[in-house]
Amino acid sequence: MAGVAVPPWSHHLIEVTPVQIKQISNILDFVLAHPDLIGFVALILGFVFVAYLFVRRTLTGLREGFDDGYKGK
Repeated sequence: MAGVAVPPWSHHLIEVTPVQIKQISNILDFVLAHPDLIGFVALILGFVFVAYLFVRRTLTGLREGFDDGYKGK
């Protein structure tokens, strides 16, 4: 193919094989067949995120309290 211009971004393209397409199809079929499981996983992830924010806020407040006590306020 002499003379065909190759775009400069073409080396970033990912080649998808038929096996990968089949795997993606299987995952999509599983997700569509089990929406309750996906909802449960989303609920667990939401709980973990809220717990992280709660612990972070608690530790930040604790540190501010220590800093204020050290400064004598």
